[in-house]
Amino acid sequence: APQDSQNQPSPQMAFQEKKLTITLNRNKRKHQISHNNRASILDAIKSHTLASKEIAKQQAKEMLVEGTMGTEKGYVNLGMPLRCVPEKSHFDVVFARHKSQRKDGSECVGRYDSNTGDCIKFYVFTIGKSVKKIVKCLDLHKDGCKFCVYAFKGETIKKALIKDGRFLPLLETREWKLIENVDSVLENTQRVDDLEDRRFEVEVKKRRSYSMSARASHSCEVEQRQSCELERHILDQYPSLTKKCRQISIISDRESKEKRKKIRTLFNMHRKNFWKLSSTSIPVKVIKFLSNLSNSVGYIFWNNNGNHGGATCFVLKNHYILTCSHVVNFIVGAEVELEEAAQVISGSAWVTFSFEDTYRMFDKSLDYAVLKLKENGSPIPMSLWDQIAPPPKNSILHIIGYPGQQEKSADNCVMIPQLLRKQVCQDHIQASVESNSVFMFSPRSFQKGFKNQKLITYETCFIQGSSGSPVFSANGKLVAMHTASFLYDHKGINYSIIEFGHSMKAIAWDIKHQHETFYSSHFLSQDDVEMVSDDE
Repeated sequence: APQDSQNQPSPQMAFQEKKLTITLNRNKRKHQISHNNRASILDAIKSHTLASKEIAKQQAKEMLVEGTMGTEKGYVNLGMPLRCVPEKSHFDVVFARHKSQRKDGSECVGRYDSNTGDCIKFYVFTIGKSVKKIVKCLDLHKDGCKFCVYAFKGETIKKALIKDGRFLPLLETREWKLIENVDSVLENTQRVDDLEDRRFEVEVKKRRSYSMSARASHSCEVEQRQSCELERHILDQYPSLTKKCRQISIISDRESKEKRKKIRTLFNMHRKNFWKLSSTSIPVKVIKFLSNLSNSVGYIFWNNNGNHGGATCFVLKNHYILTCSHVVNFIVGAEVELEEAAQVISGSAWVTFSFEDTYRMFDKSLDYAVLKLKENGSPIPMSLWDQIAPPPKNSILHIIGYPGQQEKSADNCVMIPQLLRKQVCQDHIQASVESNSVFMFSPRSFQKGFKNQKLITYETCFIQGSSGSPVFSANGKLVAMHTASFLYDHKGINYSIIEFGHSMKAIAWDIKHQHETFYSSHFLSQDDVEMVSDDE
């Protein structure tokens, strides 16, 4: 029988080889592989003797392969043709605790496709945006994890994800779409042609119970019918009511128009105000300076008998780092003695370097803690002590930290002056009252914060994992340490009312006057003798 010439590989393609590297089970040693580019990634890995032996040994587990192709990382489909893989790609081979299985108990397999069309690779996060669980492998159902999905030009997004084989069947039966960068929506009927190396979340439309919906619809129809019959009966008995109804309708329409006009005016006012507040252009020299300062920001993470988490810290001076004292409480527990706390920190917390058995100083009112790093031969980043300056009255601020315990990021935010703190809180509270939110604090919770000159307040997206982040002014001076925020709950999601940090000038003053001997030995220099005034 004649064969389709379009699906026949060219003689040149048949003899091309693709080179790549792999590591096995988190071992740092890299193994080089050269294999026919018509084969799949799985075929290439199995061709390596050591990898083949490891696969045979781990038969009860599922092989997971995370690929680094260019600037992106993601777990690849083992059936992806090598010709779709860029040169110098690297793959980490690990084995899951359990094999992914279908409901009938059969093992899940990926997509194996010999199509010779143009290959498109894009990335999909393994946790969905509304319906969270969308993948079969439980080991990969975690924040930040991505699948590298391959498809061929002309295919739809829906077809690509279904044929991938690693997603749950709900993508076949439910309505869903892809979300890019929070606000960009792609329908799953679109083609994949322009998706190369882009990252998406899957948003599955939540189901509403059909029976409840049907009952509600039927009940509504009955009520409307009964209401209409009653209305006609009353109007027949009292003809003057018809005239009154028309008058009421005219008045109601007039009031509605006036209300809409007021709302439109209010919206325009807010829009202009937001535009003024949100002008956040940054000089290039400040960007370069902040880039250097970010090297001094570290991620402090801990695991104390199953109690694990992460926060932010930064190099204050020499081997001493600064973070929030409530972070230390998270690590060791609230009732642990000082000497015991030092040992717990030393054994269960890390920041690139390990800790000495020394918990130097802390202050609960200013929520800071100073810890000392062990020397292990690695260079200590630049100290930020010499960058401390009083907070500005009104300025753009830059926060550098690890929000959500993810990669280091910087947020440019608007400072809220002391005189506006109360108004900003009230605006947020009023908005949340109108949306039926549930408060996690009383209206007096932040009362002391309105007049506290040792705080600076701002609005930022940095919340969890960012306690202890340095806050820089527009000219790159260290003005505060990001501390906390006041939250309210709306439909199960936490929203922040106002964020704040303690002034670095106040923290420096406290270190100088409450720990004079330590300050003189480790922090005092000619440049900072007069840095902090006694007027604080």
